[in-house]
Amino acid sequence: VAISHGINANVIRKWLPLYRDQPPAALPAFVPLMATPKRPTDQGSLLDDLLDTDIAAIEAELKAVNPPVAPAEPRQQPRRTP
Repeated sequence: VAISHGINANVIRKWLPLYRDQPPAALPAFVPLMATPKRPTDQGSLLDDLLDTDIAAIEAELKAVNPPVAPAEPRQQPRRTP
């Protein structure tokens, strides 16, 4: 493993006793987080209105690029003779 990482195996043998006998670092069991405040309801409705406006604008652009195709006249079934 050492050679695959470009390290001489003798160096690893020298490092092992140095780090093996040390106690592991103490990590906190609980990390406190800061809670973000909730959005006011008026801000939420403002965002909803903006989204609705954007969606309506995109739908209008799509209709301009791809106009609806008029339905074709129904085809008549060919008459088959037995």
